[in-house]
Amino acid sequence: MDDLKRDFAELVVKKGVNIQKGQRLAISSLVECADFARLCAKAAYDAGCREVIMHWSDDVITRQKFLHADDDVFDKIDPWDVDYYNMLSEEGAAFLSIYAEDPESLSGVDPDRITRAEIARGKALEAYRKRMMRDECTWCVCSVPTKAWARKVFPELSEDEAVERLWHEILTACRVETASDQNHDGEAPQNCGGDSTKSSNGDSDKLNSGDTNQCGGDALRNWQEHSDEIQKHVDIMNSYDFKTLKYKNAAGTDVTVELPEGHLWEGGEEKAANGVLFSANIPTEEVFTLPKRDSVNGTLVATRPLSLNGTLIEGFSFKVKDGKIVEVHADKGEQVLKDAISVDEGASYFGEVALVPYDSPISKSGVLFLNTLFDENASCHFAFGEAYPCIKGAENMSEEELKERGVNMSMTHVDFMVGSPDLSITGITHDGKEVPVFVDGNFAF
Repeated sequence: MDDLKRDFAELVVKKGVNIQKGQRLAISSLVECADFARLCAKAAYDAGCREVIMHWSDDVITRQKFLHADDDVFDKIDPWDVDYYNMLSEEGAAFLSIYAEDPESLSGVDPDRITRAEIARGKALEAYRKRMMRDECTWCVCSVPTKAWARKVFPELSEDEAVERLWHEILTACRVETASDQNHDGEAPQNCGGDSTKSSNGDSDKLNSGDTNQCGGDALRNWQEHSDEIQKHVDIMNSYDFKTLKYKNAAGTDVTVELPEGHLWEGGEEKAANGVLFSANIPTEEVFTLPKRDSVNGTLVATRPLSLNGTLIEGFSFKVKDGKIVEVHADKGEQVLKDAISVDEGASYFGEVALVPYDSPISKSGVLFLNTLFDENASCHFAFGEAYPCIKGAENMSEEELKERGVNMSMTHVDFMVGSPDLSITGITHDGKEVPVFVDGNFAF
Protein backbone atom coordinates (compact mmCIF):
# COMPACT_ATOMS: atom_id res chain seq x y z
CA MET A 1 0.00 0.00 0.00
CA ASP A 2 2.84 2.43 0.74
CA ASP A 3 4.20 1.88 -2.76
CA LEU A 4 0.77 2.41 -4.30
CA LYS A 5 0.33 5.66 -2.37
CA ARG A 6 3.66 6.90 -3.75
CA ASP A 7 2.53 5.90 -7.22
CA PHE A 8 -0.71 7.84 -6.71
CA ALA A 9 1.19 10.94 -5.54
CA GLU A 10 3.41 10.66 -8.61
CA LEU A 11 0.32 10.38 -10.82
CA VAL A 12 -1.38 13.53 -9.52
CA VAL A 13 1.88 15.49 -9.75
CA LYS A 14 3.00 14.29 -13.20
CA LYS A 15 -0.33 13.71 -14.95
CA GLY A 16 -2.59 15.82 -12.75
CA VAL A 17 -0.94 19.23 -12.44
CA ASN A 18 1.97 18.08 -14.68
CA ILE A 19 4.45 20.15 -12.69
CA GLN A 20 7.17 21.81 -14.78
CA LYS A 21 10.77 22.46 -13.81
CA GLY A 22 11.10 25.77 -12.01
CA GLN A 23 7.35 26.01 -11.34
CA ARG A 24 5.81 26.46 -7.89
CA LEU A 25 3.10 24.12 -6.60
CA ALA A 26 0.39 25.18 -4.15
CA ILE A 27 -1.15 22.22 -2.30
CA SER A 28 -4.41 22.54 -0.33
CA SER A 29 -5.00 19.72 2.12
CA LEU A 30 -6.68 18.72 5.35
CA VAL A 31 -4.13 18.19 8.11
CA GLU A 32 -5.37 14.60 8.36
CA CYS A 33 -4.05 14.00 4.83
CA ALA A 34 -0.56 15.31 5.64
CA ASP A 35 1.16 11.98 4.87
CA PHE A 36 -0.15 12.00 1.31
CA ALA A 37 0.56 15.73 0.91
CA ARG A 38 4.19 15.01 1.84
CA LEU A 39 4.37 12.31 -0.83
CA CYS A 40 3.04 14.81 -3.37
CA ALA A 41 5.60 17.39 -2.27
CA LYS A 42 8.42 14.87 -2.69
CA ALA A 43 7.16 13.84 -6.13
CA ALA A 44 6.99 17.50 -7.13
CA TYR A 45 10.53 18.27 -5.98
CA ASP A 46 11.79 15.12 -7.72
CA ALA A 47 10.22 16.46 -10.92
CA GLY A 48 12.02 19.81 -10.61
CA CYS A 49 9.43 21.90 -8.76
CA ARG A 50 10.89 25.19 -7.54
CA GLU A 51 8.88 25.32 -4.30
CA VAL A 52 5.91 23.56 -2.70
CA ILE A 53 3.61 25.83 -0.71
CA MET A 54 1.13 24.26 1.72
CA HIS A 55 -2.33 25.54 2.60
CA TRP A 56 -3.73 23.50 5.51
CA SER A 57 -7.31 23.16 6.79
CA ASP A 58 -9.16 21.06 9.35
CA ASP A 59 -12.82 19.97 9.31
CA VAL A 60 -13.17 20.14 13.10
CA ILE A 61 -11.82 23.68 13.39
CA THR A 62 -13.87 24.80 10.37
CA ARG A 63 -17.02 23.47 12.04
CA GLN A 64 -16.15 25.25 15.29
CA LYS A 65 -15.69 28.47 13.35
CA PHE A 66 -19.11 28.26 11.66
CA LEU A 67 -20.77 27.44 14.98
CA HIS A 68 -19.05 29.93 17.28
CA ALA A 69 -17.19 32.73 15.45
CA ASP A 70 -18.50 36.31 15.50
CA ASP A 71 -21.20 36.80 12.90
CA ASP A 72 -19.42 39.43 10.81
CA VAL A 73 -16.54 37.01 10.16
CA PHE A 74 -18.59 35.41 7.39
CA ASP A 75 -18.94 38.59 5.35
CA LYS A 76 -15.28 39.07 4.49
CA ILE A 77 -12.08 37.32 3.50
CA ASP A 78 -8.72 38.52 4.76
CA PRO A 79 -6.46 40.26 2.22
CA TRP A 80 -3.58 37.83 2.74
CA ASP A 81 -5.87 34.98 1.68
CA VAL A 82 -6.75 36.86 -1.50
CA ASP A 83 -3.07 37.65 -2.16
CA TYR A 84 -2.15 33.98 -1.75
CA TYR A 85 -4.38 32.85 -4.61
CA ASN A 86 -3.99 35.90 -6.84
CA MET A 87 -0.22 36.14 -6.65
CA LEU A 88 0.38 32.43 -7.22
CA SER A 89 -2.07 32.21 -10.13
CA GLU A 90 -0.66 35.38 -11.71
CA GLU A 91 2.81 33.84 -11.76
CA GLY A 92 1.51 30.59 -13.26
CA ALA A 93 1.89 28.27 -10.28
CA ALA A 94 0.19 24.86 -10.33
CA PHE A 95 -2.62 24.11 -7.85
CA LEU A 96 -3.30 20.71 -6.28
CA SER A 97 -6.32 20.22 -4.04
CA ILE A 98 -6.51 17.10 -1.86
CA TYR A 99 -10.28 17.10 -1.34
CA ALA A 100 -11.40 14.73 1.41
CA GLU A 101 -13.81 16.51 3.70
CA ASP A 102 -16.38 14.85 5.95
CA PRO A 103 -19.60 14.87 3.85
CA GLU A 104 -21.56 16.16 6.83
CA SER A 105 -18.91 18.28 8.57
CA LEU A 106 -21.21 21.33 8.67
CA SER A 107 -24.48 19.54 9.30
CA GLY A 108 -26.64 21.66 11.60
CA VAL A 109 -24.70 24.87 10.94
CA ASP A 110 -26.73 28.00 10.16
CA PRO A 111 -27.09 27.87 6.31
CA ASP A 112 -27.02 31.68 6.18
CA ARG A 113 -23.45 31.72 7.53
CA ILE A 114 -22.36 29.21 4.90
CA THR A 115 -23.98 31.19 2.09
CA ARG A 116 -22.53 34.52 3.21
CA ALA A 117 -19.06 33.01 3.52
CA GLU A 118 -19.37 31.55 0.02
CA ILE A 119 -20.46 34.90 -1.41
CA ALA A 120 -17.67 36.80 0.33
CA ARG A 121 -15.07 34.32 -0.87
CA GLY A 122 -16.49 34.20 -4.38
CA LYS A 123 -16.38 37.97 -4.79
CA ALA A 124 -12.91 38.36 -3.30
CA LEU A 125 -11.38 35.57 -5.41
CA GLU A 126 -13.07 36.41 -8.71
CA ALA A 127 -9.81 37.03 -10.58
CA TYR A 128 -8.32 33.75 -9.36
CA ARG A 129 -11.49 31.84 -10.19
CA LYS A 130 -11.56 33.20 -13.74
CA ARG A 131 -7.96 32.13 -14.29
CA MET A 132 -8.80 28.61 -13.15
CA MET A 133 -11.93 28.36 -15.32
CA ARG A 134 -9.90 29.47 -18.34
CA ASP A 135 -7.11 27.01 -17.49
CA GLU A 136 -4.52 29.76 -17.25
CA CYS A 137 -2.83 27.55 -14.63
CA THR A 138 -2.62 23.79 -14.39
CA TRP A 139 -4.67 22.36 -11.54
CA CYS A 140 -5.87 19.05 -10.20
CA VAL A 141 -8.34 17.77 -7.60
CA CYS A 142 -7.79 14.35 -6.01
CA SER A 143 -8.92 12.64 -2.81
CA VAL A 144 -7.52 10.31 -0.16
CA PRO A 145 -9.38 8.73 2.77
CA THR A 146 -10.07 10.42 6.08
CA LYS A 147 -11.53 8.56 9.03
CA ALA A 148 -14.81 10.50 9.06
CA TRP A 149 -15.32 10.12 5.32
CA ALA A 150 -14.47 6.38 5.35
CA ARG A 151 -16.92 5.76 8.21
CA LYS A 152 -19.71 7.41 6.20
CA VAL A 153 -18.98 5.34 3.09
CA PHE A 154 -18.51 2.00 4.89
CA PRO A 155 -20.47 2.23 8.18
CA GLU A 156 -20.56 -1.57 8.49
CA LEU A 157 -16.74 -1.78 8.82
CA SER A 158 -14.42 -0.84 11.65
CA GLU A 159 -12.70 2.50 11.23
CA ASP A 160 -9.37 0.97 10.19
CA GLU A 161 -11.08 -1.44 7.79
CA ALA A 162 -13.14 1.39 6.30
CA VAL A 163 -10.05 3.52 5.65
CA GLU A 164 -8.23 0.58 4.07
CA ARG A 165 -11.22 -0.28 1.88
CA LEU A 166 -11.62 3.34 0.77
CA TRP A 167 -7.93 3.50 -0.15
CA HIS A 168 -8.36 0.48 -2.43
CA GLU A 169 -11.52 1.91 -4.03
CA ILE A 170 -9.78 5.25 -4.70
CA LEU A 171 -6.63 3.67 -6.11
CA THR A 172 -8.70 1.41 -8.37
CA ALA A 173 -10.85 4.30 -9.61
CA CYS A 174 -7.69 6.25 -10.41
CA ARG A 175 -6.16 3.26 -12.21
CA VAL A 176 -3.22 3.08 -9.82
CA GLU A 177 -4.30 -0.32 -8.54
CA THR A 178 -5.91 -3.05 -10.65
CA ALA A 179 -7.29 -6.45 -9.76
CA SER A 180 -3.97 -8.01 -10.77
CA ASP A 181 -2.16 -5.70 -8.34
CA GLN A 182 -3.85 -7.33 -5.34
CA ASN A 183 -3.13 -10.65 -3.68
CA HIS A 184 -5.67 -12.38 -1.49
CA ASP A 185 -4.97 -9.94 1.35
CA GLY A 186 -5.66 -6.91 -0.84
CA GLU A 187 -1.99 -5.95 -0.79
CA ALA A 188 0.28 -4.87 -3.63
CA PRO A 189 2.51 -7.62 -5.07
CA GLN A 190 6.18 -7.73 -4.19
CA ASN A 191 7.33 -6.54 -7.60
CA CYS A 192 5.83 -3.15 -6.76
CA GLY A 193 8.18 -2.64 -3.83
CA GLY A 194 11.18 -0.36 -3.56
CA ASP A 195 11.74 3.18 -4.74
CA SER A 196 9.30 3.80 -7.59
CA THR A 197 11.67 6.37 -9.05
CA LYS A 198 14.21 3.65 -9.93
CA SER A 199 14.24 2.06 -13.34
CA SER A 200 14.25 -1.69 -13.86
CA ASN A 201 18.02 -1.75 -14.46
CA GLY A 202 18.69 -0.22 -11.04
CA ASP A 203 19.47 3.28 -12.27
CA SER A 204 18.14 6.12 -10.17
CA ASP A 205 16.76 8.14 -13.06
CA LYS A 206 13.49 9.77 -12.08
CA LEU A 207 10.33 8.84 -13.94
CA ASN A 208 9.14 11.48 -16.34
CA SER A 209 5.69 11.66 -17.88
CA GLY A 210 6.70 9.17 -20.55
CA ASP A 211 8.32 6.52 -18.34
CA THR A 212 6.48 3.29 -17.58
CA ASN A 213 8.85 1.46 -15.20
CA GLN A 214 7.45 -0.52 -12.25
CA CYS A 215 4.15 0.36 -10.58
CA GLY A 216 4.53 4.14 -10.74
CA GLY A 217 5.13 3.80 -14.45
CA ASP A 218 2.10 1.53 -14.74
CA ALA A 219 -0.06 4.15 -13.05
CA LEU A 220 1.15 6.81 -15.46
CA ARG A 221 0.72 4.54 -18.46
CA ASN A 222 -2.72 3.34 -17.31
CA TRP A 223 -3.86 6.93 -16.88
CA GLN A 224 -2.59 7.97 -20.30
CA GLU A 225 -4.37 5.06 -21.96
CA HIS A 226 -7.57 6.00 -20.13
CA SER A 227 -7.28 9.64 -21.22
CA ASP A 228 -6.80 8.50 -24.81
CA GLU A 229 -10.00 6.43 -24.59
CA ILE A 230 -11.98 9.42 -23.29
CA GLN A 231 -10.62 11.47 -26.19
CA LYS A 232 -12.28 9.09 -28.65
CA HIS A 233 -15.73 10.01 -27.31
CA VAL A 234 -14.75 13.69 -27.23
CA ASP A 235 -13.90 13.51 -30.93
CA ILE A 236 -17.18 11.75 -31.80
CA MET A 237 -19.30 14.30 -29.91
CA ASN A 238 -17.46 17.18 -31.55
CA SER A 239 -17.94 15.62 -34.99
CA TYR A 240 -21.74 15.68 -34.58
CA ASP A 241 -21.86 19.35 -33.47
CA PHE A 242 -25.30 18.81 -31.93
CA LYS A 243 -27.73 21.69 -31.57
CA THR A 244 -29.78 20.06 -28.81
CA LEU A 245 -29.69 17.13 -26.36
CA LYS A 246 -32.83 15.51 -24.97
CA TYR A 247 -32.61 13.53 -21.69
CA LYS A 248 -35.19 11.13 -20.29
CA ASN A 249 -35.34 8.37 -17.67
CA ALA A 250 -37.77 6.67 -15.29
CA ALA A 251 -36.46 8.62 -12.30
CA GLY A 252 -38.24 11.70 -13.70
CA THR A 253 -35.55 13.53 -15.65
CA ASP A 254 -37.11 14.93 -18.81
CA VAL A 255 -35.13 17.88 -20.08
CA THR A 256 -34.08 19.55 -23.33
CA VAL A 257 -30.66 21.20 -23.47
CA GLU A 258 -29.65 23.53 -26.28
CA LEU A 259 -25.90 23.84 -26.84
CA PRO A 260 -24.20 27.11 -27.82
CA GLU A 261 -23.01 27.67 -31.36
CA GLY A 262 -19.35 26.71 -31.60
CA HIS A 263 -19.39 24.64 -28.40
CA LEU A 264 -16.61 22.11 -27.80
CA TRP A 265 -16.72 18.82 -25.91
CA GLU A 266 -13.74 18.15 -23.68
CA GLY A 267 -12.52 15.40 -21.37
CA GLY A 268 -9.48 13.50 -20.18
CA GLU A 269 -6.41 15.68 -20.65
CA GLU A 270 -6.83 19.43 -20.95
CA LYS A 271 -4.40 21.98 -22.35
CA ALA A 272 -3.47 24.98 -20.23
CA ALA A 273 -2.94 28.42 -21.73
CA ASN A 274 0.82 27.76 -21.77
CA GLY A 275 0.33 24.55 -23.76
CA VAL A 276 0.97 22.13 -20.88
CA LEU A 277 -1.34 19.10 -20.78
CA PHE A 278 -2.90 18.27 -17.40
CA SER A 279 -5.76 16.27 -15.83
CA ALA A 280 -7.96 18.53 -13.72
CA ASN A 281 -9.71 15.65 -11.95
CA ILE A 282 -8.25 12.33 -10.88
CA PRO A 283 -10.32 10.22 -11.30
CA THR A 284 -12.34 11.31 -14.33
CA GLU A 285 -14.69 9.47 -16.68
CA GLU A 286 -16.58 12.41 -18.16
CA VAL A 287 -16.96 14.06 -21.55
CA PHE A 288 -18.34 17.55 -20.95
CA THR A 289 -19.38 20.84 -22.47
CA LEU A 290 -21.61 23.77 -21.52
CA PRO A 291 -25.33 24.35 -22.17
CA LYS A 292 -26.61 27.58 -23.65
CA ARG A 293 -27.47 29.70 -20.64
CA ASP A 294 -31.15 30.43 -21.33
CA SER A 295 -32.01 27.25 -23.25
CA VAL A 296 -32.47 24.43 -20.72
CA ASN A 297 -36.08 23.39 -20.13
CA GLY A 298 -37.74 20.59 -18.19
CA THR A 299 -37.11 18.53 -15.05
CA LEU A 300 -33.85 17.22 -13.62
CA VAL A 301 -33.98 14.55 -10.90
CA ALA A 302 -30.85 13.69 -8.94
CA THR A 303 -29.98 9.99 -8.75
CA ARG A 304 -27.26 10.29 -6.10
CA PRO A 305 -26.97 12.35 -2.91
CA LEU A 306 -24.89 15.52 -3.04
CA SER A 307 -22.42 16.57 -0.35
CA LEU A 308 -22.59 20.38 -0.48
CA ASN A 309 -21.03 22.80 2.00
CA GLY A 310 -20.68 20.09 4.62
CA THR A 311 -24.33 18.99 4.30
CA LEU A 312 -25.72 15.89 2.62
CA ILE A 313 -28.58 16.71 0.24
CA GLU A 314 -30.82 13.81 -0.74
CA GLY A 315 -33.83 13.14 -2.96
CA PHE A 316 -33.74 16.43 -4.86
CA SER A 317 -35.00 17.73 -8.18
CA PHE A 318 -35.12 20.94 -10.22
CA LYS A 319 -37.75 22.45 -12.48
CA VAL A 320 -36.05 24.52 -15.18
CA LYS A 321 -37.53 27.14 -17.51
CA ASP A 322 -35.52 29.10 -20.07
CA GLY A 323 -32.32 27.95 -18.40
CA LYS A 324 -33.28 29.09 -14.88
CA ILE A 325 -34.04 26.84 -11.93
CA VAL A 326 -37.55 27.92 -10.90
CA GLU A 327 -38.41 25.14 -8.42
CA VAL A 328 -36.30 23.14 -5.97
CA HIS A 329 -37.40 20.11 -3.97
CA ALA A 330 -35.31 17.94 -1.65
CA ASP A 331 -36.10 15.29 0.94
CA LYS A 332 -33.09 16.39 2.98
CA GLY A 333 -31.03 19.60 2.88
CA GLU A 334 -33.50 21.60 0.79
CA GLN A 335 -32.67 24.98 2.33
CA VAL A 336 -28.94 24.49 1.79
CA LEU A 337 -29.65 23.70 -1.86
CA LYS A 338 -31.93 26.73 -2.25
CA ASP A 339 -29.24 28.93 -0.72
CA ALA A 340 -26.63 27.45 -3.07
CA ILE A 341 -28.57 28.45 -6.20
CA SER A 342 -29.07 31.95 -4.80
CA VAL A 343 -25.50 33.11 -4.16
CA ASP A 344 -25.70 35.20 -7.34
CA GLU A 345 -27.82 35.44 -10.48
CA GLY A 346 -25.81 32.86 -12.41
CA ALA A 347 -26.08 30.23 -9.66
CA SER A 348 -29.63 29.36 -10.73
CA TYR A 349 -28.51 28.68 -14.32
CA PHE A 350 -26.36 25.85 -15.64
CA GLY A 351 -22.68 25.78 -16.52
CA GLU A 352 -21.94 22.16 -17.42
CA VAL A 353 -23.45 19.09 -19.01
CA ALA A 354 -21.35 15.93 -18.68
CA LEU A 355 -21.67 12.45 -20.15
CA VAL A 356 -20.54 9.47 -18.06
CA PRO A 357 -21.41 5.86 -18.94
CA TYR A 358 -23.44 4.04 -16.32
CA ASP A 359 -21.03 1.12 -16.66
CA SER A 360 -18.04 3.29 -15.74
CA PRO A 361 -15.69 1.59 -13.24
CA ILE A 362 -16.79 3.85 -10.38
CA SER A 363 -20.44 3.09 -11.01
CA LYS A 364 -19.75 -0.65 -11.32
CA SER A 365 -17.92 -0.62 -7.99
CA GLY A 366 -21.30 -0.11 -6.32
CA VAL A 367 -19.76 2.36 -3.87
CA LEU A 368 -21.57 5.60 -3.04
CA PHE A 369 -18.57 7.79 -2.25
CA LEU A 370 -20.48 10.83 -0.90
CA ASN A 371 -17.73 12.86 -2.59
CA THR A 372 -18.61 14.66 -5.81
CA LEU A 373 -15.20 14.04 -7.37
CA PHE A 374 -16.04 10.31 -7.44
CA ASP A 375 -19.84 10.26 -7.61
CA GLU A 376 -19.95 12.61 -10.60
CA ASN A 377 -17.72 10.12 -12.44
CA ALA A 378 -20.20 7.33 -11.82
CA SER A 379 -23.06 9.19 -13.45
CA CYS A 380 -24.07 11.67 -16.13
CA HIS A 381 -24.30 15.01 -14.42
CA PHE A 382 -25.04 18.70 -14.71
CA ALA A 383 -23.57 21.64 -12.81
CA PHE A 384 -25.34 24.81 -11.83
CA GLY A 385 -23.28 27.98 -11.78
CA GLU A 386 -20.14 29.01 -13.65
CA ALA A 387 -19.47 27.49 -17.08
CA TYR A 388 -16.11 26.41 -18.37
CA PRO A 389 -15.80 28.43 -21.61
CA CYS A 390 -15.88 25.42 -23.96
CA ILE A 391 -16.35 27.64 -27.01
CA LYS A 392 -14.20 27.84 -30.11
CA GLY A 393 -11.97 30.91 -29.79
CA ALA A 394 -12.96 31.54 -26.15
CA GLU A 395 -9.38 32.45 -25.25
CA ASN A 396 -9.71 35.59 -27.40
CA MET A 397 -13.18 36.63 -26.18
CA SER A 398 -14.09 39.16 -23.53
CA GLU A 399 -16.49 38.27 -20.74
CA GLU A 400 -19.26 40.17 -22.51
CA GLU A 401 -18.62 38.27 -25.75
CA LEU A 402 -18.77 34.98 -23.88
CA LYS A 403 -22.08 35.98 -22.28
CA GLU A 404 -23.47 36.81 -25.72
CA ARG A 405 -22.58 33.29 -26.83
CA GLY A 406 -24.55 31.81 -23.91
CA VAL A 407 -21.76 31.17 -21.39
CA ASN A 408 -23.10 31.36 -17.83
CA MET A 409 -21.17 33.39 -15.23
CA SER A 410 -21.29 32.76 -11.48
CA MET A 411 -19.09 32.54 -8.40
CA THR A 412 -20.18 28.94 -7.83
CA HIS A 413 -20.03 25.64 -9.73
CA VAL A 414 -21.82 22.62 -8.25
CA ASP A 415 -22.09 19.23 -9.97
CA PHE A 416 -25.02 16.91 -9.31
CA MET A 417 -25.77 13.47 -10.72
CA VAL A 418 -28.69 12.45 -12.95
CA GLY A 419 -27.40 9.24 -14.59
CA SER A 420 -29.32 5.95 -14.37
CA PRO A 421 -29.29 2.51 -16.04
CA ASP A 422 -32.21 3.53 -18.28
CA LEU A 423 -31.11 7.06 -19.17
CA SER A 424 -31.58 7.93 -22.82
CA ILE A 425 -29.95 10.93 -24.46
CA THR A 426 -30.82 11.92 -28.01
CA GLY A 427 -28.75 14.42 -29.95
CA ILE A 428 -30.42 16.61 -32.56
CA THR A 429 -28.21 18.03 -35.29
CA HIS A 430 -28.61 21.45 -36.87
CA ASP A 431 -30.44 19.88 -39.83
CA GLY A 432 -32.92 18.11 -37.51
CA LYS A 433 -31.47 14.61 -37.57
CA GLU A 434 -31.92 12.64 -34.33
CA VAL A 435 -28.93 10.55 -33.18
CA PRO A 436 -28.88 8.21 -30.14
CA VAL A 437 -26.08 9.38 -27.82
CA PHE A 438 -26.95 7.30 -24.74
CA VAL A 439 -29.04 4.13 -24.73
CA ASP A 440 -29.76 2.36 -21.44
CA GLY A 441 -27.34 4.60 -19.57
CA ASN A 442 -24.32 4.14 -21.84
CA PHE A 443 -22.84 5.61 -24.99
CA ALA A 444 -24.55 4.38 -28.13
CA PHE A 445 -21.23 4.56 -30.00
